[in-house]
Amino acid sequence: MKNYSAYYFITGYFFLQACSPSHFLAQKANQQLLQQKNLLHAHIGISIYDPSKAQYLYNHQADKYFVPASNTKLFSLYAGLKILGDSMVGIRYIERTNGVLLFPSGDPTLLHPDYPKQPVIDFLKSIEKKIYIAGTAWQEESLGSGWSWDDYNDPYMVERSPLPVYGNLIRWVQETQGAEKQDQQFDPSPTIYSIPEVDWKVRFSTDTT
Repeated sequence: MKNYSAYYFITGYFFLQACSPSHFLAQKANQQLLQQKNLLHAHIGISIYDPSKAQYLYNHQADKYFVPASNTKLFSLYAGLKILGDSMVGIRYIERTNGVLLFPSGDPTLLHPDYPKQPVIDFLKSIEKKIYIAGTAWQEESLGSGWSWDDYNDPYMVERSPLPVYGNLIRWVQETQGAEKQDQQFDPSPTIYSIPEVDWKVRFSTDTT
């Protein structure tokens, strides 16, 4: 009887292991990703963690170094919505008799064209004293760790600053004169490519349209 009990116990153990989340995830990862012909030589890492149990459910090359892909933005957005709520600190300040000292909070919405409501600007307009800005609290670098140098000219890779204004971007509307108007495009890298000799008109604007 003891032998039968041991047999049933061992069978049940392997059955539970086969149905476990770890086994299921490993099976799905192999079927849908790791064993795909076009991905056999790809550098892939998977790490799934269950915070309720404080344990990893599945790991595949989780100890390797990877550059975060764009899907990381989804988790960043979710974390921001959960932590920040529907508002954030726009500015911190101390008011003195001779002026107002501002402590920037890194608010990226300041004068950003996507945010027509600007409570910080409304507040600053109401101040009748001199305004001073303290930049001593800024402890970060303008460029984040791992940022690619070749993305520098792209609008999603702007430099960070303690007091971003207009999203730290310069936007402009370009116009050409003459018949070449429909064919000419502005080249932002004159040291690498040559700009056609066209009579350019440039209007700086904070409007994204």
